Parts: sequence; C-alpha cells; structure tokens
Amino acid sequence: QPFTISIRTEGDMLVVSNRKAPKLEPEPSTGIGLKNLSSRWQLITGKDIEICENDEEFTVRMPLQKP
Repeated sequence: QPFTISIRTEGDMLVVSNRKAPKLEPEPSTGIGLKNLSSRWQLITGKDIEICENDEEFTVRMPLQKP
C-alpha cells in the first residue's frame, strides 16, 4: 500500500494528514520534529499548531496568516 499524505486548506488552516500504517518494527521517537514545527510556527505566526491522532489517522493543523 502506498503511503499517501494529504495537504490541503480548510478555511484559514493548512491541514496535513496521513493514514496510519502499522510498522513491522516500531521505532522509538523523541517527538523533536513536531516540537520544532510547533516552535517555528509559533515564532513566525504567533499561533499554535494542532496535532490530532487516532487509531487510523495522524493530522497536523496549522493556522495561516493573511499576507
């Protein structure tokens, strides 16, 4: 099965999501990538990102700014 990432806008949000796929051998994660994304988005826009996860899907929602 191909790994598919959806990138779209929903109103004033940039939404990036993907369906979860079971890994053969789970790898430990520090979560540093999401922390970096959150810190940088906060620095640039002054707004927080939303991270949503359930058994089937992982989604990150980032508020956009008007130019």
